[in-house]
Amino acid sequence: MIVHFLVRTESLSVTEAINKFAQARPPGIYKQDYIDTLYMFFNEKKPESLVCPQTPEWKSLPDPDVHDVSFSATDNRADILQQENIVRNGVMTNDDVLGDPIPSNQLRTMQELCYQLLKLGKGGRGVLYFPGSHPVSLNRENLQLLRQRYYYATWKADGTRYMMLITGDGCYLIDRKFHFQRISMRFPCKYSNGGTPERNHHYTLLDGEMIIDTDPHTHKQERRYLIYDLIAINQVSLTEMPFYERWKLLEKEVIEPRNMEREALSKSISPYYRYDFEPFGVRRKGFWLLSTVSKLLHKFIPQLSHSSDGLVFQVFIGN
Repeated sequence: MIVHFLVRTESLSVTEAINKFAQARPPGIYKQDYIDTLYMFFNEKKPESLVCPQTPEWKSLPDPDVHDVSFSATDNRADILQQENIVRNGVMTNDDVLGDPIPSNQLRTMQELCYQLLKLGKGGRGVLYFPGSHPVSLNRENLQLLRQRYYYATWKADGTRYMMLITGDGCYLIDRKFHFQRISMRFPCKYSNGGTPERNHHYTLLDGEMIIDTDPHTHKQERRYLIYDLIAINQVSLTEMPFYERWKLLEKEVIEPRNMEREALSKSISPYYRYDFEPFGVRRKGFWLLSTVSKLLHKFIPQLSHSSDGLVFQVFIGN
């Protein structure tokens, strides 16, 4: 648990945290399954040079103590991994619960943080509701809006709506109930001079939808998060910026750095992080001119690997 805390709060790699713990409390973690679970949890590859210390002499009994907190934590993590394997080996659905819930005493703080990034005031009696935008059904009364402002079109995916808050100690999926689920993923900032990223995103807020793509030939399923808006980046609110500028920044500041690092790590013999261990992929959702609506409906949507139930129109120039 201490190593887990160090990784999340001090932005250390698992190896660095294990070594720091071993220096403070020799010989460090002396159970191989604990070490393996840590690397698995944070999607990092365990170095071949890492050797598990021998059991210290003061540890007289080899069997786990029922009062050993670290054993309980690992046991719970094993249960979580087993549940995840059931989903992977079975059929993925939009109702699957992703990630781990945050403590109730942390929920209000995270909700208020989102409101601050969105520059929103608190509701009546201090009640905080899901702050994401809500679509308006297109009918004859509001059809003229498409002529009054500059709209782009995208497909309406049959998935699950999530906002995502990226922080220094992890990422959080935010559902429509304004509940938070923590997931282990990596979002590096832009590279400088072609080198490794100097830091990861911290307090960046995204909006998107989780879909499940199914290969029509192999029937293999893959979960993806389609991001369509960048609301705040590294504690800076972008709510007053036109949508098309936020959409362009999303690709440049969030998607491209991930893709560049993932490609570089895929060529490494000993990568410090494994993107292929993450629970789902990440992409920016596309938007097109209204003149392409017919092509979207009759050519693009029928070729999708997930269900779609129509179109969404978004004001592209303006908020």
